[in-house]
Amino acid sequence: MRDIAFFAVPLTSACSLLVNFVAAPDGGDAAFDASFDVANDAPEGSTDAGIDVYDASKVCKGLGDGWYCGYNGLNGSPPADWLVDCIDGSAIVRVCDAGCLAFPSGTSDRCNECPGKPNGVYCGSQFSTYAPDNAPYLISCGEGLAAIQTDCTNGCSPGNGDASCK
Repeated sequence: MRDIAFFAVPLTSACSLLVNFVAAPDGGDAAFDASFDVANDAPEGSTDAGIDVYDASKVCKGLGDGWYCGYNGLNGSPPADWLVDCIDGSAIVRVCDAGCLAFPSGTSDRCNECPGKPNGVYCGSQFSTYAPDNAPYLISCGEGLAAIQTDCTNGCSPGNGDASCK
């Protein structure tokens, strides 16, 4: 697993996107893709002559601290499988192997952790990388795809694919 702290500076050579791999603050997680290749996976829209559209000072500009899917309100429309941690206007990116799952506004977005789980319904608390604010959500897993069912206002009762709201 690698997190990507990214920023861009104008260059006169072939690339304007600079990437720095840093250790994950939470010690890492196997749910995140360790094979992000800037040469092959660089986002469309990057330029050779100017500041890249994924300049960290722009991606999180105007957003509160937290986790956001690439398609969920970030500036510059980074790839959908990016999970971006905005902290004081800077950004750290995780690439989600199975895509990113956008939670309702005010709740942390997360990577899809359904691959490998039997089809069924689970509490957010049953996913290893989910934050406490994801815990009360019912999430259905089907063929490796995740979908948020509902926010359990009184909490969620974990189950073996049959979780339910309390």
